[in-house]
Amino acid sequence: MQPDDLAFATRALELVTPELVRLGEARRYNKLLADLYFEQQRFSDLESLANSRGDIKTHFFSYLPTDARSPFVRDDLGPGAYDNWLERFNRQFTRNDLLPVRLEAGEQVPFNRLTAPPVQGPQPEGPLVTVIMTSFKPPREDILQSARSILAQSWRNLELLIVDDASPEEYGPVLDELEALDPRLQVLRLDTNGGTYVARNVGIARARGEFVTGQDADDWSHPQRLETQVNHLLRNPRRPGNQVYTVNMTEDLVRVRRGYTPSYRARRLSWFEPGSCGKWAATSRLVRLPTTNCATGFRHTAAARSTPSKNP
Repeated sequence: MQPDDLAFATRALELVTPELVRLGEARRYNKLLADLYFEQQRFSDLESLANSRGDIKTHFFSYLPTDARSPFVRDDLGPGAYDNWLERFNRQFTRNDLLPVRLEAGEQVPFNRLTAPPVQGPQPEGPLVTVIMTSFKPPREDILQSARSILAQSWRNLELLIVDDASPEEYGPVLDELEALDPRLQVLRLDTNGGTYVARNVGIARARGEFVTGQDADDWSHPQRLETQVNHLLRNPRRPGNQVYTVNMTEDLVRVRRGYTPSYRARRLSWFEPGSCGKWAATSRLVRLPTTNCATGFRHTAAARSTPSKNP
């Protein structure tokens, strides 16, 4: 969309939303107007909209006004802006009884500096969890951050299988660095590029865990993710699997994206029914290994070639 189109669309929404509010149909359009304000860096207009429209102010832990006050997208904020933004950013975790996150010091992009304090007290014990990550030409900082977030899980009894889909030779040092991170991590190097699903099937065939799940090479998992998922299945032995929600954000930790909500669970990927054998497609899904086996892994398709997949 060109700048003139953005301005026209924004003005049109400004004119029509008061009438939609009167008719009780404004929520969707309020959200779009807020997205457009953010896209044009009209942060004061977005904050005014949030203050006047409760659905914008409170939607998904107030992410719209929170992102509008992010020190990573603005340089006109005063002292204390970072701490205020971080407290509000953390509401998506703390209000779900999860640990707050923080950012390590450094020159990397904010996403790759995400971390959380170590879990205090006795660590949960239980069955082995296999985490499968596929890679192809992985950017070093992205895949290291992704792998470390799994190795830092409060559920310590895990193995991380990184299946590299025949990356060129120059990526060898990155794979070597990964393999040296932790004895629980193993890199499986394929000779031929067959695509993400083929690589995941290799991981499934090598999995030793009672439970198996995935992790994308450019994602970050909260340290209590596996503990939450495994404990849910242990309390519900008839459920073959579950899935956590994903929060999409940019490398600057911005969750605003025109027309989309930041948190979702992929369509067709809700809870398994007892005894079912659904497709294991979303990497955030955790299943009992016999369930995965009965689904016979993934279909091999040419469309599933490995490509970098960074959230826009």
